[in-house]
Amino acid sequence: MPKIYIFEPTELYTTSKTGYSFIGWDQTKLFWPREMGRFLGQVGAYNFFLRAGFKVYIINQSNLCNLKFDDLLIIDVPLENDKGSIKLDELLSVNCRLLLSGNFLAVQTLFGISEAYQIKPSSPYNSFGVKHRENFTPLQPANWSVYGASKIGNNTSGKIFEIAGDRLSPSTALSMQKNDSFFTIISRKQMCEIIFVNGHIFSALQSWLQGQQDLTPWLSWNRRQHWLDDYVDLLIDKLSLNLDNMERIKGVPKTTICLRHDNDESIDSSFSKLEHKHKIQGTFALLNDYNLSSWKTIQKEYPDHEYAFHYTTIEQKYNFSKLMRLGLSYSPFKKILNEFLTGRKVLSKGKLIKQVMMAKQMQICTDTLHRHFSYIPYPEIIDEFHGVYENFPNVLATSSFFRGNFYRWGADELDGEISTNAPWPDSQFPFWMPFKIANAARNGVILSGWENTLLMEPESNFVKQVLKVQHKNLSHKFVMICYHPSNARKSIICAKGTLLWLEEIIKFTKKGGYAFSRYDNYIKILNRNNG
Repeated sequence: MPKIYIFEPTELYTTSKTGYSFIGWDQTKLFWPREMGRFLGQVGAYNFFLRAGFKVYIINQSNLCNLKFDDLLIIDVPLENDKGSIKLDELLSVNCRLLLSGNFLAVQTLFGISEAYQIKPSSPYNSFGVKHRENFTPLQPANWSVYGASKIGNNTSGKIFEIAGDRLSPSTALSMQKNDSFFTIISRKQMCEIIFVNGHIFSALQSWLQGQQDLTPWLSWNRRQHWLDDYVDLLIDKLSLNLDNMERIKGVPKTTICLRHDNDESIDSSFSKLEHKHKIQGTFALLNDYNLSSWKTIQKEYPDHEYAFHYTTIEQKYNFSKLMRLGLSYSPFKKILNEFLTGRKVLSKGKLIKQVMMAKQMQICTDTLHRHFSYIPYPEIIDEFHGVYENFPNVLATSSFFRGNFYRWGADELDGEISTNAPWPDSQFPFWMPFKIANAARNGVILSGWENTLLMEPESNFVKQVLKVQHKNLSHKFVMICYHPSNARKSIICAKGTLLWLEEIIKFTKKGGYAFSRYDNYIKILNRNNG
């Protein structure tokens, strides 16, 4: 059975010497490139095809000889200064199907073109998109380039459109077709085809997926709660790659629901009891705080649930009321406090490793790690995950990329551009399947663990809306739903308490035949499928 492969990114890309600088988990100085999703294309391709239900293998230089003619190898062609240890000619000479993205200038001669060039948007606020049947989607974030040529043969398909004007929705935006562009171009080498896809779709997917780029400006172009799923579904269809015989992931239900609970400062066990009553295993995130002993007792009473580690993004001594934080944010100490309040002092230079180590000493299970508090410092958080996976092989996954405050490139306050957040009820990362993340500061290495988004405190009817959406080309869905035990009874979230919502959800999902899973168990299934 033919397989889908991506080439090992650490051999494809070099180490970045420019970009945002920070100190890594191992105390080394790192540089993270900020432009055009550099070094994220390979992991983006991995997530793209995994989301479509395919098993994806990672292959390195020493195993290229094992590729068969009907296998598909995906290569995000690096820029000239980003080339790693392997020669591009060696990669392109393999005897199998090739799907290329990234830098077209380096491979244009394979397609009979000698004078290709970059096409930049006419405004830094504009993006490029593509139309498929009646659907139209941005291909990549604003101010990213695509490629064109003055002499294009008949081996191309599709045209690129520049999205301009009122870009908030496809009904109001201006769309200008680039006649010297193409969406795909095809060449043949013996019996094998070579396809280049224009628009950095894999780098774009990953940049949006792991928070390097903000999706908010483009939310109206796809369904808000399914934006990235819609993106993959449309482009899989548009690419027409003939993947029917490719190996697919196995053992994963069509729709799986994970019930997660962030225990925080509550010892209410209502969710534990309810799920036990309905024979559902949930995932409970435990803070290393004064309530830990109480949750240890609850764990003994309901041992079938997963009791995971709730790592924190804020110093405990600064975890005071919102009113006090707001007042101090306008004080002369604002700059100092914001370093703590944005999580950068808590999640940098190996601090997450120390948290996991302490959790292990307190006998908290660390197979999955779940974010506490809203602060997400990028890219420091990615490197911290990397350090955890390097030091603790038992850690399977994190769940951190959902609604929160995203502070990029050293930002210490929300400004709506460099640092952003998501309005309720957006999931902020609308991609309903666990995904891989990559460290662009370390040759684009793909981290061994997984990441996941979720819905935070959703109404039962809102969950119905999300679950009923199906995609033509996406065969599986994993929806994590999070409720805090502190809101189980009467609360500001729900006048009658979210326990009522959860009970309604359990009843209609069980009646509908949906599957339930602890987070750790689902990740183990993905790892068995992991190539």
